[in-house]
Amino acid sequence: MALADIQAKIADDARAEAQAIIAQADEQAAKIRAEADREIEAIRSDFAKRAEAEEKEIFRRREVVRRVDEKKIELNAKRRLLDRVFSEAVAALAGLPDADYRALAQGLLAEAAPKGGETVVLAKGDRRLDAAWLDGAAKALKVELSPAPAEAFAGGLLLQSGRVRIDASLETLVEQARETLEGDVVKRLFQG
Repeated sequence: MALADIQAKIADDARAEAQAIIAQADEQAAKIRAEADREIEAIRSDFAKRAEAEEKEIFRRREVVRRVDEKKIELNAKRRLLDRVFSEAVAALAGLPDADYRALAQGLLAEAAPKGGETVVLAKGDRRLDAAWLDGAAKALKVELSPAPAEAFAGGLLLQSGRVRIDASLETLVEQARETLEGDVVKRLFQG
């Protein structure tokens, strides 16, 4: 065999070996690409499942927060209505006819049980309870009472003896009544 034939044979063998190596490398690259594509798809699938689960959880949480906020708004509205009802009760008591209002004040004074020598504080602007009324009330209770400067409250009176003060103002009376009546008022206002 001639040198040219040997060289051609070596070149052909080298080409065939190079093609086999390239084919093997292409086959290996295809396997790596296929494995990478499977991993990418698995990661995408996992992220999609997690995103779907998190989306459901986010919507569930939003619904819970919405319901809580709704309840807060409803409770706040009910609280404001209750406050208004009891505020109107104070106004209704202050708006009693003169004779009824004076009788109420007389009863409040008697319940405060003055022993004599106390001062009575009346509400500013209350024209129905004045010095003449106080004199009559003191005579009826057979005690000596003196007026004190008027203070700002809706009505009723305050009885003071030294540092002890008995609050028989309409606001305090309604607030005390509220403690026992609020449950019944809530039932009447908000249940069918």
